[in-house]
Amino acid sequence: MVRLSIILYLISTAATSRVGVKSGQNASTGRAGQFSPWQLSYKGLSCLAMDSVPFAGLSAHWPKCWAKAVEDAKDIGTTDNCKLCDVDFDGSKPEVMNGVLSNAGCSAKVTCAAARLGNSACYEGHGALSVSISAAQRKESPDLLCLPCPEGCNECYSIQSNIMSTTGTKDRQFKCITSPLGRAETGGEYCEPPKGFNCQKDKCVKRTCKGGLLKWGCNKKDYKATCDFPKSFDNIPVTFPGPEDYSLTVRSGENVQGMPPVLPYLSGEKQIEGETVGV
Repeated sequence: MVRLSIILYLISTAATSRVGVKSGQNASTGRAGQFSPWQLSYKGLSCLAMDSVPFAGLSAHWPKCWAKAVEDAKDIGTTDNCKLCDVDFDGSKPEVMNGVLSNAGCSAKVTCAAARLGNSACYEGHGALSVSISAAQRKESPDLLCLPCPEGCNECYSIQSNIMSTTGTKDRQFKCITSPLGRAETGGEYCEPPKGFNCQKDKCVKRTCKGGLLKWGCNKKDYKATCDFPKSFDNIPVTFPGPEDYSLTVRSGENVQGMPPVLPYLSGEKQIEGETVGV
């Protein structure tokens, strides 16, 4: 079900005077001639195949904003293994109307929908989507929610690395719990970390099962190894006929007796002469 809510705020001259805004200026920004501000929230867009339907004008009239959202969603799809993204846009007049301040017309925030939808928002095929993540990590690091537990690990626990990567962020790591190989009786027992992963093989050691998250159901016969999550995942873009849902909130323009002037630009029904169509 798609919901469209248009909220018109009627701002009279008297009302703007009470909040210290000059007549003819927008009450929220104080700038004369401000288009009606709007907020557009998409739920369940394909991270690797973003589509602005049914708002064709979003990519045409706010091309830089749209392109940045597409770039962020692609990063989430490849780096975080996320298939479905939620995107919140916050804008006003089309970018070309802002002249040299063309970046001021819109902003976008992209997040993985896994916090809302669970594993159905994640790509499959890279391992079990069963990495144990603490409540604090779920809140502070939503990028961990779709990371897989690879074949060869009985269990995986997300841990916070203290090692800074070349990008200035901490590497994402997990603790792999694996069964022993070989026979202890003959002195040939050993630990085999998951193949294809960068793991600290020399630190693949027996579990101690002392307190914390690893205590419940812990088996001292098992081994544990610290490994890095992949830097990226080779995922194939999936396309959908439209978003799972969307909501649009629009404020009135200077003419509070008319429809918000931004609507035909968002829908794509109105074009701007000399404007270059975006992504």
